[in-house]
Amino acid sequence: MEVSKKRGLVFNKDKGHIKKDKINFYSLIWDSKGAHPDPKKCANITKKLSPTNVTELQQILGLVQYMSPFIPSLSENTQPLRSLLHKDVEWQWTNSHEKAFNKLKNLIHEDLTLRYFDPNIPSVVEVDSSLNGLGANLLQNDAPVAFASKSLTETEKRYANIERELLAVVFGCERFHTYIYGKPVIVKSDHKSLQNIHQKHIAHAPPRLQRVLLRIQPYDCTILYKLGKEMVIADYLSLAHPEEGNTIALEATIYAAHATDSKIEQIKTETKKDPELGPLLEQIIHGWPDNSNQVQKGLRRYWSIKDYLSVDDGLVLKGTAIVIPKTMREEILARIHNGHQGIQKSILKARDCVYWHGLQKDITEMVQSCIHCSEHSKSQRKEPLQPHEIPGRPWQKIAADLFEIDGQQFLMVADYYSKMPFVKSMGKITSNACIEYLKSIFAVNGIPDELITDNSRQFVSEEFQLFTKSWNILHHTSSPYYPQSNGFIERMVQTIKTTLKKYKSSKSDSQRALRSTPLDTIYLHQQKSFSARGFKEHYLPESETLTLNLLTSSSASSTDNTHTKTLL
Repeated sequence: MEVSKKRGLVFNKDKGHIKKDKINFYSLIWDSKGAHPDPKKCANITKKLSPTNVTELQQILGLVQYMSPFIPSLSENTQPLRSLLHKDVEWQWTNSHEKAFNKLKNLIHEDLTLRYFDPNIPSVVEVDSSLNGLGANLLQNDAPVAFASKSLTETEKRYANIERELLAVVFGCERFHTYIYGKPVIVKSDHKSLQNIHQKHIAHAPPRLQRVLLRIQPYDCTILYKLGKEMVIADYLSLAHPEEGNTIALEATIYAAHATDSKIEQIKTETKKDPELGPLLEQIIHGWPDNSNQVQKGLRRYWSIKDYLSVDDGLVLKGTAIVIPKTMREEILARIHNGHQGIQKSILKARDCVYWHGLQKDITEMVQSCIHCSEHSKSQRKEPLQPHEIPGRPWQKIAADLFEIDGQQFLMVADYYSKMPFVKSMGKITSNACIEYLKSIFAVNGIPDELITDNSRQFVSEEFQLFTKSWNILHHTSSPYYPQSNGFIERMVQTIKTTLKKYKSSKSDSQRALRSTPLDTIYLHQQKSFSARGFKEHYLPESETLTLNLLTSSSASSTDNTHTKTLL
């Protein structure tokens, strides 16, 4: 009152209520316990007779909507009545509508209190989902503060059960944003897997859940498991079917497998027919039981990976990999091995694209039984090649070599650190031609510190020596007539030649031999198919962390992992 006096705010004493136990404001009763619906307002609704047309029904529903904050199940109980409001539905008041109308009046007559929100009291958000809707309620000291519910779109109804449960968490947090933002809050769900997934790093979550998990990152929430039978209100709210609601998108599926629309449709059709995947699809949508013994026998093998399984437009996915029906596995195996890679490389190519139980075993048997691979396999084990010391950074030490296949000459350049190969078909194999190709590679990846070659005339010529000296490259040659001294490049040449020969014997396009390799990143790093050693993405020669080393200062440390530009 003192502030009002200072600011010149005037009150009408006839309209003011001072030192009252309760007041009636906007048809709500406000007292020390919280807010209640006005009994007179309730009486006006409960005395209403059954409507005789759409207009009367709209008036009744408008009055009822005012009471929505106090009725957790309002949306569900008004659903039969709201169905009469559709334009294509003929008015016909039946016993089911009368029953729903009377139940609605009884609910409104009940005295429900919503307590006042206290920012100093810990808040709990209980959430739940059903096949048709989401529900959430905000509690403080086990007393309701607010209720919320929304219906699911046709697309959301086809989500896996774990995805709908996570949508309920997002819905609850965003609906009660004003109450919980910036404060610790406990979110309770009857889906136990959510508690485990939320505790892990987001990168370890199934890909289809990662985008939704990002929605709850702004909130300081802890997800806890609570038995469904103890979450009566949230469960009741999830059964609601509001007519309108904001859509929570989950359309972030990325297909790792490059497939035509017709092939995708074929997989969908065969999935429905498959005696194992058909029931699995339904199980994922409707949710998994609490115990594996309650799952039918044929699906128990999927119990250990159930949290990573999802359904998208009729496809069963494990992460981003499509689960292939049994009738199509032989065809998929043939596609996996079309590059005639070995067992490990074929598994690497397949694992992010397709999945089924026993995939690795099937790939192993397929590669071992491949006629073309057997023809070009090594007949006996040779003495181990002499390795060079592995450099401390990419493109510090490289090797180059010339080789021939059926009269066609090739020049290969490979990085000792990342094993990144560069192969070019050479029309002429002169020193000048080799120099020009090396310059083109150095223009992209930078100038190496050391270059190792054999004693071919192209590499020991005076022209080549002047080139390496002017570009400040330390040039070493291997021992004459002993290629094992440069075992790294010899092994790389052997791998490339074998791959090209396999393609030729199978009458395939040889240009695809170096391209049909697994790609783990958005960059085209084929060296992963030929390398036995793993490495981080930012250490690759084409990484953005590597800048062009046009002229390296002689005072630069050899252990420095960063190329710098020194312009003279």
